[in-house]
Amino acid sequence: MNRAIDTIEYERDFKVLCDGLLRFELGALLQTFGSDGSDGGVDAQFDGAIEGIPGRWVFQYKFRSPKEAISRRRSWLQQRYVGSKGKPSEFDKKGVKGADGYILLTNIPITAAAVRSLTSEWRKREHDGRFCVWDPSRLDALLKGHEHLARSWSGAKEAHCLQAVIIPLWQWLQAAQAATLNWKFDPLWPLEVQPHQRPVTTGAFHKSIGWTHGLSIVPRTGALHHARSDPQFHYASTIVYRRALQPLQAVLAAVEALGHAILLPVDALRDELVERLPQLQQLRDVARAEATRALAYCVLENRWGFPMRGLHSIRDGKLLVHGQYYAWNEPAISDIEGALDGLVRAAPHGEVDAAVTTARVAVEALVQDWWRLLWPVVFFGIDAEPEQTAPP
Repeated sequence: MNRAIDTIEYERDFKVLCDGLLRFELGALLQTFGSDGSDGGVDAQFDGAIEGIPGRWVFQYKFRSPKEAISRRRSWLQQRYVGSKGKPSEFDKKGVKGADGYILLTNIPITAAAVRSLTSEWRKREHDGRFCVWDPSRLDALLKGHEHLARSWSGAKEAHCLQAVIIPLWQWLQAAQAATLNWKFDPLWPLEVQPHQRPVTTGAFHKSIGWTHGLSIVPRTGALHHARSDPQFHYASTIVYRRALQPLQAVLAAVEALGHAILLPVDALRDELVERLPQLQQLRDVARAEATRALAYCVLENRWGFPMRGLHSIRDGKLLVHGQYYAWNEPAISDIEGALDGLVRAAPHGEVDAAVTTARVAVEALVQDWWRLLWPVVFFGIDAEPEQTAPP
């Protein structure tokens, strides 16, 4: 589960967050303590009524790195309150004595059994006051509308988000703009043909390794998925650059929808390609499907774009035919080009399928809107709607 609390990596940042949340909840009479010395078991104190219960309320903050195993974090917390030989419980500290209420704020997820155990320890010391734990489930709810409190005090996470999330997305957006502003130079964007090689076992008992080569149609959305997989993406998209990253999901969905729309006419050409190129019959089913898809891509690229580009986009790839490499630079390439040119001329040049055109329009609009939100972050670090439409 992605929680804003889990983006906090340092104890100082957690204290700033807890102090801020309590200030919003309880008002100006809340007393917080900024000293690094002994706190007497109290990180904040409030004299007044909470939920109708008056008295002196003490608050203690307990933080452990979210990168640590949750079992170790829970064990650490339990040891602080159960106590051990030579180490008193947090409940035994002088600042807690006589408290009418004790609230533990922690970034460690707490189980019902753990709450019962801590409450029992509280009662053993003959405390008459109330005891409660605010763990991430409660703190995340309190953060709604106050997400700025979860920012990094050091600024290290913001810098990481800019470099690992924002900049790669910006670079992808620049390439996307170039494609969407002039489709004829990249008519099947966001798809492209890439050569690949895969290991296969050969020989007796499959002890030897060989390689098969082929061509695949792949989406050019790797930068989008990579940025979203960064550990700090949730922090960037909910706290630091919330406005700028909000359109990302819609852009990704629209780009994927465009890719699916393009693959429909690509697949519709496959049977005709096999008929025109008998050598494709020699390929295994999987290899034949990949090869014909790649060649169909070339046909549509020529039908929908200008100028006629032939097979230049996949000349570096290889087809594996009957165990032999069918290299593009051999004389037989002219036979393939001739067959494909015939398919290109069999359809009106430049007429794109209506479904693809509709999907293109949706992508183009989203890319332009996202550009207006993202450039102020890249150039000025400002996550806000810019007044002008272009960087100065």
